[in-house]
Amino acid sequence: MKLRITSHGIPSPGHRESEDVFAVAPLEDGGALCVLADGVGAARDPRRCAERVVRLFSGNFAAHPRDWSIRKTLERLLEQANKSLYAEGAYRDGTASMQTTLAAACISGARVCGINVGDSPILLLRDGVIRRLSRAHTRKDSEGGETLTGAVGMGDAVPSHYFEESIQEGDMLVITSDGLTHLLDDDLLAKIVCRFRSARSLLDEAVSRRPAPHFDDLSAIVAEVEEVGPELDDGPTFPIPRLAKNEIVDGHRLLSRMSGSDRVWLAEKDGQRFVVKFVPQEAETDDSGVIRARFAHEAWNACRFDSDFTVRARRPESGSPHYYIMDYIEAPSLRFVLRSRRFGAEEAVALGRFLCHAGQWLLRHEMVHGDIKPDNLLALRRGDDIEFKLLDLGLALPVFTEAGASGTPSYLAPERFAGAALTERTEIFSIGATLYEMLAARPPHGRIERFQKPAFKPVQRPSRANPNVPPWLDAVILKCLSTRQQARFQTYSELLFALGHPESAATDFVEPLLTRNPLRFYQIAFWILLLTTLLLLLKLFASP
Repeated sequence: MKLRITSHGIPSPGHRESEDVFAVAPLEDGGALCVLADGVGAARDPRRCAERVVRLFSGNFAAHPRDWSIRKTLERLLEQANKSLYAEGAYRDGTASMQTTLAAACISGARVCGINVGDSPILLLRDGVIRRLSRAHTRKDSEGGETLTGAVGMGDAVPSHYFEESIQEGDMLVITSDGLTHLLDDDLLAKIVCRFRSARSLLDEAVSRRPAPHFDDLSAIVAEVEEVGPELDDGPTFPIPRLAKNEIVDGHRLLSRMSGSDRVWLAEKDGQRFVVKFVPQEAETDDSGVIRARFAHEAWNACRFDSDFTVRARRPESGSPHYYIMDYIEAPSLRFVLRSRRFGAEEAVALGRFLCHAGQWLLRHEMVHGDIKPDNLLALRRGDDIEFKLLDLGLALPVFTEAGASGTPSYLAPERFAGAALTERTEIFSIGATLYEMLAARPPHGRIERFQKPAFKPVQRPSRANPNVPPWLDAVILKCLSTRQQARFQTYSELLFALGHPESAATDFVEPLLTRNPLRFYQIAFWILLLTTLLLLLKLFASP
């Protein structure tokens, strides 16, 4: 299909930056996903709320599993966005302080499918007649104004309106913030769009025709359908493939099982090696579809996170939802390398910086890894340097998810055993635990089994086990491992700064005396106890 799309925004008078955010993401068939969000004015940071939701939709829609409908994909993205904003508001302020409206429309094939929450309208203009495809989540207040009854981040569950509509050549889709429809009624908006066919001209004309001293932020996306694509069907169905050595799957010849799992295979195609991960065999007898759905979500995560921090994953060319394909990198896991040697301080700093940058990149997708540990890292030798890759991105979780103790207990922050949400601070503890083991050859609190209720005692300096660790790096790692969340580095940026500025890091954390010098600690405790006893005895004998 062929579209002509324009977009434009104007901040309200007196403001340098609009609280509206919009984006257009192209699709393979020539269509597009158009997304617009209007941060709610009472929110903690309206523009940041809108940016996060728009980035989540525009950056992840195209990677959805092929057996997911457009509706399912939009609803899953909305669910993730809502949970993330609502949980962050509860975490930071104890209330729903992170809110934005949303209007998203996918124009593909011969139809437009969309979803909206709040009062940012989606309009279809055909033959000069305009029609609203969205539904406003508002109610009249006592003063005659309108109050939002639904927004992304407003509650644990989000009210939404989904629609599908066939399209034809000459149709125009208009997505706007509510500021524009407060200036123009639908008929006048239709006339302006038909005349100028441009988002910029639409907003400029609106301001000139209906000047207001304090109009709201104005934003619009105008998409004109110049050529309709073929009607899309639901696609073929795929059986779960048979797994055996030398079996051909999507052109890949299966060579051998990997990692002790019969669902992960080393494969070969055109002289190159790949890793193929399959849906669990139990999916064949699971009538509920839960196992397939869980695997589809894992595959979606794995395939949408394409960066230098990770091993590249992609969907099969056949479109089958029962497996996904990853590049094969001939490198050992960090766990494997630790069996033969300990690393030096420079290598630990390199890993810490890598994990911080990877964490920041994941946050831009509203996600955290949730299971950072040596097993989930590849260690690649590049001459004298070492590089890393982060594994298991398919199981990453939305930030602020209350994931409990899911993950590997030996590397989890103490608060996660009490059901705390996943945040940068919980991830920083896992980074610290991984760096500690990299230098000291053991986890900071030893091996913790799933059935254990761990007691988090003060941790000894890594340099006790590895004298080559400098004092400043001791301080950084111990601060990461503080059992008190507030005493840790609060963000990846803070940890990155400390790793790059040894002179400031060395004085930033004071190790408890009990771990620095146990003998001195008990000597002082003995004399304090003795002195206290003597004072009590003197007081007793001095009494009449």
